[in-house]
Amino acid sequence: MTKNCYLLNETLEKVHHGNQVRTAASMLTGDNPTDFDGILTMHNNIIRDFLKTASSNAEFAMENITSVDRSLTSIYYLLKSRHMLSHMNSTVKQHMMIIVKLINFNALGLASSEIISLYNETNLFQAHNLKNILLADFNTWNEYYLSNLKILALQLILKRKLVEEYLPHVLEIFSHDERFLLKDPNLKMHALIKIVLSFFSVTSTCKILFGLKFLQYIKQYKLPFKNYVENISTDSFSKKLLHKSYLDMGPNKVYLNSFYSSYSKLYGGLDKIMLLDLLVYEEAADMQGVTRVKKELSECCDMNENRLLWSCISLDDLSVVLESATDSLQNKKGHVSVTLRCLVCLWSTIRLEGLCKNRDILRQFDRNIIYINSNIKSIEDGPAADSLSQLLTILSEICIDYGEFKRLANVISLFFNASVLFKSHSFLLKTTCLEIRSLLLDNDSKATHRTIMKFEKFVSSAQSIQKKLEVFCYLFNVYCMVRNDSLSFIFDFVRTYSYIVSHA
Repeated sequence: MTKNCYLLNETLEKVHHGNQVRTAASMLTGDNPTDFDGILTMHNNIIRDFLKTASSNAEFAMENITSVDRSLTSIYYLLKSRHMLSHMNSTVKQHMMIIVKLINFNALGLASSEIISLYNETNLFQAHNLKNILLADFNTWNEYYLSNLKILALQLILKRKLVEEYLPHVLEIFSHDERFLLKDPNLKMHALIKIVLSFFSVTSTCKILFGLKFLQYIKQYKLPFKNYVENISTDSFSKKLLHKSYLDMGPNKVYLNSFYSSYSKLYGGLDKIMLLDLLVYEEAADMQGVTRVKKELSECCDMNENRLLWSCISLDDLSVVLESATDSLQNKKGHVSVTLRCLVCLWSTIRLEGLCKNRDILRQFDRNIIYINSNIKSIEDGPAADSLSQLLTILSEICIDYGEFKRLANVISLFFNASVLFKSHSFLLKTTCLEIRSLLLDNDSKATHRTIMKFEKFVSSAQSIQKKLEVFCYLFNVYCMVRNDSLSFIFDFVRTYSYIVSHA
């Protein structure tokens, strides 16, 4: 019992301070407020001196970046240990300035590491690469800097010639730019447009996509076309996108509907690019053929690619596909594992296509939730469980795309039910992770209280004390706890905490 309690206290203390490893420098902090202020000032001075000297001395910057890293880590730790997340702004600003200087000195590998470090020091869920940065969601603790960090990450991808490696993630961030970029009212649009044009220049199969995105942004933000492209008019640029050499997009064609939809909302008239103009004749004919012959959903899916065989789904096409999906759900002779794979295919395509939220899609979503809940006990093998996990993950992303947090709660409940049914700790961790993501993204004032209540069930279902702690640590951390300091919240939390201690 004593050993377990020691483990509990050690683990909770580490996670409560942000799940960061304490360096030798960060061990200097004490309970004395004077010590705290003095140590904080010392580290801030180290960073300030570095920024001043490094402006004109690249060699100095390279030699001293390690000591600056230690100071940054110490400051972040000090602020988190005192629950002073709102005071991080100035440190984050300094950290961003350091990253910019490293980029200017062409220390691109170091700059990439610093981007990931900055994000990890200020967020609960840790990033392992630039992809995680690009596809990170805005929340209370990062909304003041995240768009700038993403712009720096995109610049590094271009400068390090990593476009081919990161292209799927770059296309995803621009495909869902309302979620991943444009949420920031202070977004540096001028820098972002220059990045879009750079991707337009260096990619051979995505010129249509980035061209449409460029036209969208200059219209959406009322920016002069000539400020970005010289010696050509907007109309000429638009016509250039129709050049035959640009029409072969390969697998990237699946993003065309999403990019075109965002463009189409802003443009009208005779000069507007039409979607069929961007599709070669054979593709257009195939797409139109979908509505003529009703096919089974399983016939429309490419199991290897995990998406429908066509892209650019029209509203008529969507109606056919959703109707076929409904028939598949009602077919009692169909095997659950096959249906799950088809649903993964369906929802992957809906998300890749960037289809706007509408009543038909939401109705189909609800039917799928009911189907999964009714048939979850029929899942008997690993591959089917994997398909279920994949489907629920895609559905959760669609809920976040659409801002449907009540429907997201239903997905979380299904994840939890699966974890209990399969006795799967991995399903339980996905449940807790998704619940905390929902908490950090949802502005509902009652969300924290509901999460406290849910975590009592989550922790109870874990099979060992170590697993209980692992689950509990998703909730017990500075990013979740500082959100609410009301008496009712503290009471609810202490009740849950006492339960864990009593079972340690």
